[in-house]
Amino acid sequence: MKVVYYNDFEKSLKKRILPDPKLYQKFKSRLSLRLSEPTSSLLRDHKLRGEKSG
Repeated sequence: MKVVYYNDFEKSLKKRILPDPKLYQKFKSRLSLRLSEPTSSLLRDHKLRGEKSG
């Protein structure tokens, strides 16, 4: 799976997450978990309901 970031996300990542090593490490671990195990309960993911279920 290929991960593509939007420009706004990249700006936020550089500004807010990269300066904090602990936060960046958590981001990397959650991203790798999402790629390896998309249904993990650690991700606190849920199905969308109502108008957003698209």
